[in-house]
Amino acid sequence: MKTTFVRPMWQIRLGWILGLLLLGPLLKAQVDPIRDSEPGALISRGQHLVYRLFVDEAATPASPRPLVVYLHGLGERGTDNERPVKRHIQPMIETLVNDPDYHGYLVVPQSSNGWWNGTAVADLAHSLLQDPGLYIDPANIVVVGISAGGSGTYEAVASGLDTFAAGVPLSAPQRTNTAAACAQRAMWLIHGNRDSQVGHSHSITMRRLMEEQGGTPRYTEVDGMGHGGWSRIFAEDPRYVGDYEGGSPADPPTEGFYDWLFAQSLAAEARPEPLSVNQTIWVELGWPDTNNNPNQETIGADAQGRLWNNFVKYQQTAFSARLHDQTGRTTSASIGIEEGFSGIFARTETVGGDLPQTAAFDGVFVGDRSGHDAALDQNGRVIIAGLTPDAPYRVAMFASASGDDYGRGRLTRATIDGLVRDVNAADNQNEWAVFEKVYADDTGRIAMTVGVAPDGGTRYAQMNALSVTALPEDEPLEPRLEEGRSLMVDFGAPTLTCPAQDGHGRFWNNVTLRQSTAANPSLENGVDDQGAATGINMVIPVGFQGYNGLGVVDDSLFPAQAQRDTFWSGSHASHEAGLTRPGQVRLTGLTPGAVYDVSLFASRQGADGDRDRLTRYTLGGHFIDFDVTDNTATTVDFDGVQAGTDGTLTLDVAVSPAGTGRYCYLGTLVLTAVDVP
Repeated sequence: MKTTFVRPMWQIRLGWILGLLLLGPLLKAQVDPIRDSEPGALISRGQHLVYRLFVDEAATPASPRPLVVYLHGLGERGTDNERPVKRHIQPMIETLVNDPDYHGYLVVPQSSNGWWNGTAVADLAHSLLQDPGLYIDPANIVVVGISAGGSGTYEAVASGLDTFAAGVPLSAPQRTNTAAACAQRAMWLIHGNRDSQVGHSHSITMRRLMEEQGGTPRYTEVDGMGHGGWSRIFAEDPRYVGDYEGGSPADPPTEGFYDWLFAQSLAAEARPEPLSVNQTIWVELGWPDTNNNPNQETIGADAQGRLWNNFVKYQQTAFSARLHDQTGRTTSASIGIEEGFSGIFARTETVGGDLPQTAAFDGVFVGDRSGHDAALDQNGRVIIAGLTPDAPYRVAMFASASGDDYGRGRLTRATIDGLVRDVNAADNQNEWAVFEKVYADDTGRIAMTVGVAPDGGTRYAQMNALSVTALPEDEPLEPRLEEGRSLMVDFGAPTLTCPAQDGHGRFWNNVTLRQSTAANPSLENGVDDQGAATGINMVIPVGFQGYNGLGVVDDSLFPAQAQRDTFWSGSHASHEAGLTRPGQVRLTGLTPGAVYDVSLFASRQGADGDRDRLTRYTLGGHFIDFDVTDNTATTVDFDGVQAGTDGTLTLDVAVSPAGTGRYCYLGTLVLTAVDVP
């Protein structure tokens, strides 16, 4: 059954628009398609799109406006970013910019080859939807396309059921594989019965297939229209859009082309929601699956059951929307690289660790081959958007590359809201730069910059993978060592331990296990000097040989029990043998990137014959040698030591090669928090 419109307002709008177009030199169009639009670019899912955006200046947060995405045909393909807005659509531009009833946003992308990736088109809509400077109604995003762009309209709707409320393919080649999906959305197919390039049978077939899937598409067959005449459709010429078949009952009563577009609405439950609390998005960055490394994409769940999003970066900008969480649920989250990264890299060999090889193997990099100083001026910027405004998140970045760049190192720095995390990417397997708790801004965005760390001489910074976890709003802070407080540890015999609280009111932790593992730590959730839990654990992966109680006692510095006993390692056989038996202490549960002062004490009565007791302590890449013979009050101090991005510090204790001794010693450790993010 055919329905016909008779609307005087159409004729008024048609006369207004066509008058602007036909008077030509006598009267210029009110809207200049170049001067009055904003150029942009988006690279998504392997398609590089340039576009022009017509902004609705009347839109506000309280009154957002619809977005129309227009897809051109083969005749407007290219990269000049002008041809698509200069042909066919001036009436639509005039309407969406100036009409008091049907004003809205219009974005006109350009495809270099004239064909369209539907997911990339949906990503373009999401990139604008998440732009904090635009006020787009998420329920009223529609896609309109002519010819090949009409085919792209089918693809976009099918790929963006959570994005587009409606699609309007004009003179479009059929895409039968999209019919089932398109049947779920409002569709208006318009085709001329004299189209010799793309016969109207294409639209008739698509209509039939959608109806077989339960859809109710609207179909208009324009008598005498060939492969063209689209400007008459956008001008609402009644002969072109004045009647239709189908479309009921899904279509509400409408008065014309734009009235129909603006009447469509995508239900809230159909749109993607923000990442749920305690759920994580995992993102792999690097090569696409169509280049020389076709097997380097993470497909399906990894060995730990995590589902990954593949983010392919081309040139300097890229964007990927509707990221799924680790369970496969689509979210509103997106990731965009706005600027700065130099390109894509791949390791020369695979790596171990708990990441799938496809995620750890490749990534993006930024830097300058001329040297470290020049690289300091280069930064990549990553925007995580589509999050819950003002909500807390855990963000972690993994970086790994082969070798240390000929001794220069690969210390990469990530920064969020002034918080800094460094990770050494050289042959890295498991270390992440972790931001335990950061907040999205009031538009639901988190911005992270990545560049070379000032320390060292690295020329390049890497980023291979990213994870984002939504945290509960009321999640209590994990216990930690707060600034100005100290963790005080006494090493020694189980029969000679410090009291829980010494004469100065300081709380102590006693460590008597000479070797331990994470599953059986020497210290678990140690307390600070005021008795508060810190969440700090201690393991001793490289064991000490024993303990003794032969230290010099002078309890002016520490309690007698702390000064009397120590751990020792080495060898009775000789100095050379002692060099081969070090001890190691690892602190875990520190705040990643926090700065601490570390003070060590050890004492042993009397000389070892003509040998010294020179002990080498190594921490944070620096070492200090100290002879503990008859020591009473001297400490070995490391100031300004930064915890790793995994929240660890490792202390090595060894016989110093600079001395003659057979043994090394460790009696107490005092860790004081100086700067905790």
